[in-house]
Order: sequence, then C-alpha cells, then structure tokens
Amino acid sequence: MTYEDFVDICRPINVPVAVDRAPAKRAGTVVESIYNGASVIVPLADVQHIERNDGGGLRVVTKHTRWDVDRDVWANSIFVPEAEAVEFLSMWCRYRYELEQDTIADLMPSVTEP
Repeated sequence: MTYEDFVDICRPINVPVAVDRAPAKRAGTVVESIYNGASVIVPLADVQHIERNDGGGLRVVTKHTRWDVDRDVWANSIFVPEAEAVEFLSMWCRYRYELEQDTIADLMPSVTEP
C-alpha cells in the first residue's frame, strides 16, 4: 500500500486533498505530531477517534475525553471547524501512516505470470 492509497482511504468523500508528502526518516517516526490550525491545536498522539459533527466540522475524541452519560455525548471533545476539517484529516492520516508504515499490510493484488 502506498502513501497515496492510504490518503485516498482517509479522504472524506468528494473532497480533494492536496498531499504534501515528506516521508519519515525511518519507520515509526513522524515528521509532525501536533496539528496547529487557525482555531485549534490538537496533539495527534492523543487522538482516539474522529467523528463528523452534526452541525459541520469534526469532533476529535482524545484519550482525555470523557463520556457524559446524562447528555449522551462526548463532554470535552475537540471541535475542528469545517474550514479546517480537510487539512486536519490529511495531517491525521499522514501522522498515522508515518507511525504505522512498517505494519500496514500491502493489500494490492500481486501480478503473477502464468
């Protein structure tokens, strides 16, 4: 699996993503681990998962986020506005790829000669 294939998997549907590719120096190392957007800063190593927010944008659940049982929502998740969502997802996918590139399975079919 190439970096471009991985980014295609992570890309939101119908949203073009400009890939700024700078490969990691070795497996398990990352170029950047903190997303510093216009309105939000997210430590990528703390991210557990990402959800689409009903009103637009993204809800980022980190290891510090707690579930509010009374309201049935993530109480202190990080909100990434719609204007920064594509950039954040692109950086998140790049971070995960660089971190796990040595363990990602190659799912491309192999070509064998008869």
